[in-house]
Amino acid sequence: MNPITFALATSTSSGTSLYSSLPYLILIVVIVLIRLFRYSTGRRFSLRRVFTLPAMFALITILSLITIPINYYIYFVVLLAAGILPGVRWGEGATLYYANDQLMYKRSVIILALWGASLVGRLAIEFLFPGNLDAVLIVQGLLSFETGMIIGESDRLYRKYRAIASA
Repeated sequence: MNPITFALATSTSSGTSLYSSLPYLILIVVIVLIRLFRYSTGRRFSLRRVFTLPAMFALITILSLITIPINYYIYFVVLLAAGILPGVRWGEGATLYYANDQLMYKRSVIILALWGASLVGRLAIEFLFPGNLDAVLIVQGLLSFETGMIIGESDRLYRKYRAIASA
């Protein structure tokens, strides 16, 4: 069983009600919205923070692969890698700035919102369409691509930081 699904402790295919999983799905949505707000309003810059977020999102993406047959994994690796270049390109929406003599950064809200929507969609499909491999594969592909975009955006932030640090 997918660890995320296990952590949510529900599965409509096991006979539990969708309503019993709804509070957990709402909790995930709230966590994603809080994350979006925190990164869109700006945070103090540190290299650890810039690279922790994509590592955490990549881990969540990897954990969500557990319910998918292993022969599909290569497609998700390719989609993750394919998402890096657009992430670097659209990572221009991420900014570095100074506030009170402190280096701050903001991430691209669009990239984070797409990733959050993909994660929530992936979890919702586990509950709404249990056993529907086609729907799971499509949304998992989007989640993998968006994770690649977050990695690319972090690369763009790092390059911006290096340009400021060397100036």
